[in-house]
Amino acid sequence: MPGDLRTGLELLPSIPGVDLTAVLGPVAGLFQPKQERFVTALENTAGGRLFQVVVRDDEVASQILQYCRAERGGRLTLLPLEQMRRVITEPQYPKDSRCFPLVQCIEFDESVRPIMISVFGNTLLCEDLQTAIDKWERAVQAGSESAAIKIAMMKQRQIFYIATPYEIEKAYLEALGLGSAQAGYELGRIYQVQEKQDNYKGEIKSIKYFEKAFNANFDDWDKENLFKVINYKVEKGLS
Repeated sequence: MPGDLRTGLELLPSIPGVDLTAVLGPVAGLFQPKQERFVTALENTAGGRLFQVVVRDDEVASQILQYCRAERGGRLTLLPLEQMRRVITEPQYPKDSRCFPLVQCIEFDESVRPIMISVFGNTLLCEDLQTAIDKWERAVQAGSESAAIKIAMMKQRQIFYIATPYEIEKAYLEALGLGSAQAGYELGRIYQVQEKQDNYKGEIKSIKYFEKAFNANFDDWDKENLFKVINYKVEKGLS
């Protein structure tokens, strides 16, 4: 756990003026796995959200954050339960006996259900790898941008898939067609590698795909290619 996060958690009980009954505590302390075999999936799904602190409402959250900032008392992410109750909805899960919602693998007080749904509600556990892959590919067919870019990246990294360069390119093009800004960036990098080969005589496509990523507000650029695409747009008079 990062030191500034630990400092914030240790500071909570001593913050003046805050009703401690309105501080439910970190997410990690509000549920129990039903079986040990679910722990890895729960930890990987939640990640750092396990240490986010649940409070009664945004008024309590504001009090805590103001004190932490004034006293430089570490770093906390607060989840106001009442506000989340208004916006979190129950996911619609597929009817498939080979997989089940991860949120069904934990025990918790129903009063914090919106928190548990927000952290674990969008994850399904599958009995085997092929079931998971089938789910991702059906999600792509249904138009899921996030599933499409996930599959493309796994194909490129040869994770679960043994994919040819053509299949990798096709997967990224499919993700791009579904609106993935990252797919445009990754395609630009793929074409960039090809264009640097001594015997390459084809069309220069990398900059066009970098531009697609830029126009779609991709924000995880390497400096070199960000500079290139900005210059390209300036030269076209489109910046």
